[in-house]
Amino acid sequence: MLLSDFSYSDETFRQLEMARETAVSDTDFTDCILDHCQFPEGIFQTCRFVGCTFKHCEFNLARFPKTSFSRCTFDHCSLIGINWTEATWPRTTLQQPLRFTHCKFVDVERQDPIGRLHDVDFREADLTRATFKQCDLEKSRFQQTNLSHADLRTAKNYSINPSKNTLTKAKFALPEALSLLYSLNITLEESA
Repeated sequence: MLLSDFSYSDETFRQLEMARETAVSDTDFTDCILDHCQFPEGIFQTCRFVGCTFKHCEFNLARFPKTSFSRCTFDHCSLIGINWTEATWPRTTLQQPLRFTHCKFVDVERQDPIGRLHDVDFREADLTRATFKQCDLEKSRFQQTNLSHADLRTAKNYSINPSKNTLTKAKFALPEALSLLYSLNITLEESA
């Protein structure tokens, strides 16, 4: 069990299960490993995660109000339905970024198979080999983003400037891929 008002350092938590809507607050996690832990609908309020690794953890519908993350890695985690804007984020990019590897952010097996990733800030993210399967990326921001080998064939409503992002071997599908031309300041016309 995780305690509130506590500091954990260099700890390893395996197969920890937290009851739905359980809250942990004012707790620091430094260089911890959380492996195969279940935190569905958990609440981490005013917590701090520094240098932590999350492996095969479930955080579906978890909340992170006023919680900060630095140098953390999420590997094979389920992160569906999280409102990441509740967390505390640095105003500058001096803090080291988060790393997501083989994580699930949307549930494409639901009745409504469109994953809504609206207004997400992907600037400076490494999304190498990311799959945006049936994702609606309306108003999401891509700048200095590495999308090498990413699969956006079934994604829609994205606005990606090819000159400001890395798109090496990324996969796109027509007609949505035409949006890649919008940033080139050219005129497109249909032939008669």
